[in-house]
Amino acid sequence: QKLQQLGKAPEFNNYLAFVLTQGEGTQDEIRQTAGLLLKNNLKTGWHSTDAAHQAYIQRALLPGLGHPNRFLRHTVGTALSMIT
Repeated sequence: QKLQQLGKAPEFNNYLAFVLTQGEGTQDEIRQTAGLLLKNNLKTGWHSTDAAHQAYIQRALLPGLGHPNRFLRHTVGTALSMIT
């Protein structure tokens, strides 16, 4: 329920994208969870997301496709697949 409330904040997806791709020092499991939450949020709300936030998320995710950890790379790719 708390996550649903946070998900309505426009900056929350930016934060999730940041944690996923730039959260060095954060456990990989937490980063992967952030990516899965982001994917779910993008799936249902990408078209209603402000253009500035869309641009930030795209800029944050694209470099993540080259991350050395294959699980994080896969999660980034999954999140990107929700962007249409």
